[in-house]
Amino acid sequence: MRVPHSHTTHKKVESPAFSYDTHVNSVVIIQSSLGHGTGFYIGNDLLLTAKHVVENSEVIYYAITKKAEDKKINLEVLYRSPNIDLAVLKIKDENHGLTPLKLAKCNAKIADYVHMISHPINYKLLSFSYSYGYVMKDGFIDKEPPFVGQNYLYQIARFFGSSGAPVFNTRGEVVGMLNMLIANSSIGCGLTVEAMRNDLDANNILISSPIVHL
Repeated sequence: MRVPHSHTTHKKVESPAFSYDTHVNSVVIIQSSLGHGTGFYIGNDLLLTAKHVVENSEVIYYAITKKAEDKKINLEVLYRSPNIDLAVLKIKDENHGLTPLKLAKCNAKIADYVHMISHPINYKLLSFSYSYGYVMKDGFIDKEPPFVGQNYLYQIARFFGSSGAPVFNTRGEVVGMLNMLIANSSIGCGLTVEAMRNDLDANNILISSPIVHL
């Protein structure tokens, strides 16, 4: 009697990937009376953004999400890095509905494709805008402002209001944060994920929070 050949069905495992519809629910507008920038959620009611977006300690900052653009979420600045352009904010309101992002374990490399969600120029018209590009230079270190710390250069659409925006790899992990524009060009400068991790660790920020994806 002939035994039929056994066929094993292998279920295809999809690799995680960047998705605007998914990741936009982790990005916020950081707003104050002085202007606006971008921030992103890492869990445990905490946001990361560029320090210069929230550098004035005398003004009130609040966040706006994609799901509720007519609602202002109250914020408290927990930490302004003494060394790099990085700040941590605490969400003071409950039920904000944000989804935590995962920080990549290592930096992106030259020629890697990257994605970004930000709020350029007039956030009421261009909020939660998407752009993409690639890494031009990776991990260069400078001790002089404004390039203090470990940075990338990106070829990517970026404008005023994009500061603090998360930069994603193709897997949807945060590999950096945009914090500066190069004048008269389409080049942006941003902190690497390793620079952010190292600064937060060195200053004992977020260490006790198991929810944060570090």
